[in-house]
Amino acid sequence: MTRDKRETGPEKLAAAARAAGVADPLVLDAMRHTPRAAFVPAAYADRAYDDGPVPIPRHQVTTQPSLCATMIAALRLDGTQQVLEVGTGYG
Repeated sequence: MTRDKRETGPEKLAAAARAAGVADPLVLDAMRHTPRAAFVPAAYADRAYDDGPVPIPRHQVTTQPSLCATMIAALRLDGTQQVLEVGTGYG
């Protein structure tokens, strides 16, 4: 069975964010262009683009990507701001 490329990788995460109600094109574009696999341990790279938590060191997990997108979209950023995220999870 051949998978549709739109259902894999970063586009899969953007689709999950849209399904969660995120409509901000800047957030969706960031999800498409951020190499999430570079931010998870190599052992979990195959799960980097799943819309779910991924284990990281010290018995922690990443935040579900669609939840991150929802929180970021709620900020209503216009692309000119710099944001320091502290204490809301793995980031």
